[in-house]
Amino acid sequence: MWMKYTNVTNAHPGWLAALEADDYDGPDVSAERIISVTRLISPVQMVTLQRIHANELTMDVSEAAFMVMGTAVHAMLEKAAQAGGLTGIVERRYQARSASWYVTGKIDHFDPATGILTDYKTCGAFAVMKPKKEEWEAQLNVLAWLMRRNGHTVNKVQVSAFIRDHMKSKVGKEKGYPANPIPTIDIPLWDGTRVSQFIVDRLHDFEAAWYEGVIGSCSKEETWSGRRCKDWCAVARFCPQNA
Repeated sequence: MWMKYTNVTNAHPGWLAALEADDYDGPDVSAERIISVTRLISPVQMVTLQRIHANELTMDVSEAAFMVMGTAVHAMLEKAAQAGGLTGIVERRYQARSASWYVTGKIDHFDPATGILTDYKTCGAFAVMKPKKEEWEAQLNVLAWLMRRNGHTVNKVQVSAFIRDHMKSKVGKEKGYPANPIPTIDIPLWDGTRVSQFIVDRLHDFEAAWYEGVIGSCSKEETWSGRRCKDWCAVARFCPQNA
């Protein structure tokens, strides 16, 4: 666990216990030349600062409440699979090599019969309403690359969303508002050349940042026009761009 959680707001201790019991089985941010899909698609500067300041990062449970909700949704769906209510490959980690690096990622659900790869996401309605979902698209396609590298055929990628703030009263009244709280969203599937080049380019940037000290600034898109820096970046206080 790379994040130290605090309870400054004096929330019930169960919330802190839930966060500290996280069963993440991927590589630590300090690992050498192995990177998770989540970090690979994240801003290079942000991940690099997480690596540099790993022992200094803290987050209060009040800021991480939505993480608990997301973990709970995944746990529920995984339990359904274990009970036989969901067939296919569930919550399995894959790894593949690209140049001198290893990329690793855990898929949520894959149906070998149809070749459909599904990622579960707990999010706000705004995320679903965005016309372009660059990070979702990159994540699903790198996961599909991992599946292919491990012998599977992926024909389609999609997100099954759980909209935590869905309001039925807004359906039909607000343009683009999702009609139900658990929509399935098709994600464009990249060809092999495109996804391989994307991975090579990202690893080149991480190689430069981690081992050569060349750390570029986050783009406007990566900072969500500054919203990520303000409310959703654990290393904002260390960031020269946010000074």
